[in-house]
Amino acid sequence: MEKFEENNITLYNCDCFDLLDNFNFDIDLVVTDPPYLFAPHNISSESNKMTKRVLKNYKKLQENENIINGYNMRSLAEKISTKMKNINAYFFCNRLQINDYFKLYIDELNCLFDILIWKKTNAPAFFHNKYLDDKEYILYFKNGKNKLSPQTYDMASTVYTSPMEVKVKEKYYHPTIKPLGLIMKLIENTSNVGDCVFDTFT
Repeated sequence: MEKFEENNITLYNCDCFDLLDNFNFDIDLVVTDPPYLFAPHNISSESNKMTKRVLKNYKKLQENENIINGYNMRSLAEKISTKMKNINAYFFCNRLQINDYFKLYIDELNCLFDILIWKKTNAPAFFHNKYLDDKEYILYFKNGKNKLSPQTYDMASTVYTSPMEVKVKEKYYHPTIKPLGLIMKLIENTSNVGDCVFDTFT
């Protein structure tokens, strides 16, 4: 297990389940971007070049890296629940995962929720028989003591608008990298100075 520390941030290169099992710490807030779930797509002869290229990339990721099949949502919920007095968590996801999150965190864990959206101003022109992929969902779940406390109108907005940072994605080879300003907003709204903010997927 590798460990890196800088500016009060600790980064472990390991399986997050091992970290949750073997370290004694309490979590105040979860902000994380788990693997998305993607439905199978068919590339037809009528698809435009942009569509074919995007779907080809999805197929490559599925075959070579197996990172578009979601993750074990229930196992992670059980692990983080043992480290939190009250659930206080944000999960980035796509529309195919929303129902599963709701069944688990609302129906079973009795959480309240909010749906936030990252609105992308430079989404690819990929709309063959579909709407643009110009947004991503952030599901916020909480129970027990309420730690949500935005200080301004903009901080309380459920829509965050910004372009995708294409150069940053290329630099770090991350297909769904998120804006730093958005992450900062979530943390500032729902944690205090000195709190433990936990990200299981980096």
